[in-house]
Amino acid sequence: MRTKRFLAFLFLGLLSFTFVSCGETRTEEQVVEQYPEIMKAQESNDGFMFSGISLDTSAAKTIYYVGDEFSADGIKVTANYRKNVDGVWQTRQKEVNTFSIDSSAFDSSKIGAVDIIISYREGDNPQFRSYSVQILASQFDRLAVGTEYYSGLKASFKNGELVKNNTFLKEIYVNSNYVFSTGELNVNLFKNKVIENGYEQEETVVSTRQLKFEGNVDVNKVGTYTIKLTYDGGKLTIDGKEVQNTIVSFVVVNVVNPVIGIEKVSTDDTRIEASANVLDLSNWKFKITRHVDLGEEIVNFSDELFSVKGISPLLVGEYDAEVEYLGKYEGNLRPSSSFKVNIVESSNYNIKVYTDFSTVKFNDQNVAISTVSDTATNVDLSNGDGLLIASAIKSGAKKTSYDGLNFTTKVTIQPQAKNSFLEIHMAKPGKVVLYVSSTSGSDLVRSFIIKDPNDDDLKEGLTSKYNVAEDRFEFTAAEAGVYKLVVPTGGIYVWGAVIATEK
Repeated sequence: MRTKRFLAFLFLGLLSFTFVSCGETRTEEQVVEQYPEIMKAQESNDGFMFSGISLDTSAAKTIYYVGDEFSADGIKVTANYRKNVDGVWQTRQKEVNTFSIDSSAFDSSKIGAVDIIISYREGDNPQFRSYSVQILASQFDRLAVGTEYYSGLKASFKNGELVKNNTFLKEIYVNSNYVFSTGELNVNLFKNKVIENGYEQEETVVSTRQLKFEGNVDVNKVGTYTIKLTYDGGKLTIDGKEVQNTIVSFVVVNVVNPVIGIEKVSTDDTRIEASANVLDLSNWKFKITRHVDLGEEIVNFSDELFSVKGISPLLVGEYDAEVEYLGKYEGNLRPSSSFKVNIVESSNYNIKVYTDFSTVKFNDQNVAISTVSDTATNVDLSNGDGLLIASAIKSGAKKTSYDGLNFTTKVTIQPQAKNSFLEIHMAKPGKVVLYVSSTSGSDLVRSFIIKDPNDDDLKEGLTSKYNVAEDRFEFTAAEAGVYKLVVPTGGIYVWGAVIATEK
């Protein structure tokens, strides 16, 4: 038996009173695809420009328990303004209530920390701030000094693999003669005693005979099987309410049949027209070979099962394509299949690809990116498709690849206040693809706006947080004319662009 002394109340992830349900913990941070509608506030006057927002959550609820509902009470948003008077910046602030709250990540059935996003916009200048809330399992600090309670149960296979959330995993092949047995497990029980400003914890080995087991394993069917272990620790009183001190834990048995090889078996489907769209390869068929042969298995290409590399759908040419299997496989190397793919000229679109912004080619002229006047002097922007980049900053030769394209010199589009923008000139309707990200060193999601030829907002977008060209942003140009990318605040990188106009 081991005893530990804690001077602060800690959370043990395996604890679950009978009124607490265990849930999965989100492990990956997802890139926001679109932000919520933002209400427009009154514009500032007296020459003061809107410069950002401040967030005060000191009066907001930031600690929640399993089953609680999210509360927006106490959130305070202040709009900041400034103006330059004889070289001195003057500032002004006002509290606003026309802000939007994105609490979509909040799920009180799942224990952990999540971000709440606050957004506020004036004109074409949306601003974002966020704060973190925590969802805990139970309210330990409400127990009286001297109270003893069971706080956790840890079960592990004697020959198993530790996986996320303190759950142990065992893998077996399908059609094996495996039978789950409680004798495979080591189980430890944690008991706490409340003391002043903390608690003492004892860890002891518990016999599986003292536990209730639920769940089974079907060795004839591939799948994930969860075995639930329950320990009855008697009753507790919290705030005058009697609750059952029931502790649960889980172990997982995965019945698997990993892939050992793939082979492309469909034919006459590797001649593909160049396209500004993401390739639709769903007609490609592959034969799957597994560790245990359960009969022929032919599947269609899908993004869930396969990845493809070595192809640029935007550039005409012959490519050595490689398709890799993304699911469970055996060994150290992913099963893959290699073959030739021919990208041929599109019958519907004229496609121009920009991957090097050290110069921009427009109507067969190489135009250096510098300022509006320099670019406009060298290019006739009235006849044809092309890009005009104004007051941008060229950025180094750091290379990165995406969509089969190799990007070299990128540009920084600065805030609209600096008259920095990117114009997309469309001689005919078509489609535009932009590869964008936040600027170097930024961990912020940046917003940008596409203006249509009438200078109306056509589409809003968000970058990723990272200094890579992994955000593919698309929009449809329904009519010929000049479309403009503007950045309300903060800079963004534009790594490359594709213009596809109808033939």
